[in-house]
Amino acid sequence: MKYKTLFSITFLLLGLVCYNASAQKSKHEALYLYNFTKYMKWSSPVVTIGVIGNSPVLLEIQSIAKRNPQKLKVIKIAGYESVKSCNIIFLPETQSRNFEIIQVEIGSAPIVLVAESESLVAKGAEVGFYLENDKLKFAINKASLDESKVQVSSALLAVAKVVR
Repeated sequence: MKYKTLFSITFLLLGLVCYNASAQKSKHEALYLYNFTKYMKWSSPVVTIGVIGNSPVLLEIQSIAKRNPQKLKVIKIAGYESVKSCNIIFLPETQSRNFEIIQVEIGSAPIVLVAESESLVAKGAEVGFYLENDKLKFAINKASLDESKVQVSSALLAVAKVVR
């Protein structure tokens, strides 16, 4: 009986730690998305960030956008027809199976695809997140970014892991 109770408490605490780490990761990903808008240039004065599917990042970036509505708009992408109305698209790992479809929808439009998984950067995503020493970092596919025709500050490239 003691062991059962101890196991239950340990399992609960471990779940809370994992939930907190996941919530922190979503918050940091949203902050990165927001900061990317400061180092990338599009022709429109309002930057639209689209989040595909249900991701905790959507709520976090919406919270940030409320503080700066004249420069940032956030939408949830449920259907692929709204992809072209975005400047940045965030692709959660749970939606990575749709990567090729989204790439086709984007085509040659000046849209930056940010994947929650670094593995998609090698496949053509412009940006991908990864963890290193428990810190969230990002990789940039320079060739894909050049093809997107989005102007990117050299300061952003200096702090990224640049691939290709």
